[in-house]
Amino acid sequence: MQVLWRRLDQPGHEACSLDQTSRGWAASGMAVFAESGVVTCIQYAVHFDAGWRSMGCEMSGWSGETAVAMTLTRDGDGLWRMGGEQIPGVGDLADLDLGFSPCTNISTIRRLDLAVGQEKTLDVLWLDTGSWKLKKLRQTYARHRADTYRYASPDHGFTADLCLDADGRLTRYGDLWQAEQA
Repeated sequence: MQVLWRRLDQPGHEACSLDQTSRGWAASGMAVFAESGVVTCIQYAVHFDAGWRSMGCEMSGWSGETAVAMTLTRDGDGLWRMGGEQIPGVGDLADLDLGFSPCTNISTIRRLDLAVGQEKTLDVLWLDTGSWKLKKLRQTYARHRADTYRYASPDHGFTADLCLDADGRLTRYGDLWQAEQA
């Protein structure tokens, strides 16, 4: 499954492919956008197990004058590591949220597999693109309809409706992202 998203609040696009692998799933793509006057180009590959738990990620690119290169893995105990070193303060988190991309919201939605009317609050490993640092972030997903989830980041006072098509492709992410018609 492939999707091309367009940023709605600033210049930008992202192309993403979500594919089944022998170990589970993989999302790969590239995001190109400008935020606060800083042009950014990031290529990524995120790996998920068969239950949609994030298992690792490689990304590279640049944001303005800053080079961005990360390799993240979850070890056998579920602890996150960057470049082989354990990331302090994040513990065993099942989900990775790339702050520049809606692709990792799809994996969390699939992993949670909520019924209409259900809601779940959880902590995720979040890449803050303001600092390019990894942080623990509380998030809430509430399934309002078969194709619509209300996403919230309570610590940031942010909410957005996430709309999916019949194939599970994210077609709208509030006022931030919209799928382009292919």
